[in-house]
Amino acid sequence: MKLYYSHPSPFARKARICLYEAGLEDRVEQVAVDPWADPEGFRDLNPFGRVPTLELDDGSSLFQSNVVCEYFDGLSQSANLFPVEQNRRFRALRLLGLSDNLLDCCIVQRMEQRFHPDDRADQLFDRQSYSIDLALDTLEAEVRTWPGDVDIGTIAIAVALDYHTFRFPELDWRPARNNLVSWHREFITRPSMMNTEFTD
Repeated sequence: MKLYYSHPSPFARKARICLYEAGLEDRVEQVAVDPWADPEGFRDLNPFGRVPTLELDDGSSLFQSNVVCEYFDGLSQSANLFPVEQNRRFRALRLLGLSDNLLDCCIVQRMEQRFHPDDRADQLFDRQSYSIDLALDTLEAEVRTWPGDVDIGTIAIAVALDYHTFRFPELDWRPARNNLVSWHREFITRPSMMNTEFTD
């Protein structure tokens, strides 16, 4: 199998972290690509030209990060990244939903910065900032109730927080969110996080 990713992509990083947490790094070749360059043949695997994309041994492919992550979890003997027990599962999926929406807001802002550096749509940008702040406040209020599991939800939240810092260091999310800072500081010491740090 081959996992196509790019170093700046938070969705690809989420898949790579799940790959490591599932103990599959020796079974899956990781291939860095620039999806914006539309590498030859890449859209045959993923018509949207996005990462992550997982090429299976039979030549078929999976894409969309949560699908790839769940596939890795299914191959693992012990990871349990998508819990089966209902309460744990929906807690994890709720955090996943928070993370994906937080990342969507960040990416809208990133696209504004990249493609409209001199003519930014301030109303659009500020609306995303407002949503991000509310999501971060929600996480701060509840992080101490999390049971400490490593699952798709906690992985996704850690990635989203790192991505916000990576792309918007001037918009520091940490002040007045000490509980979330403490949780994040510990979580990012996991080898899967350290092996997949963001770079341009």
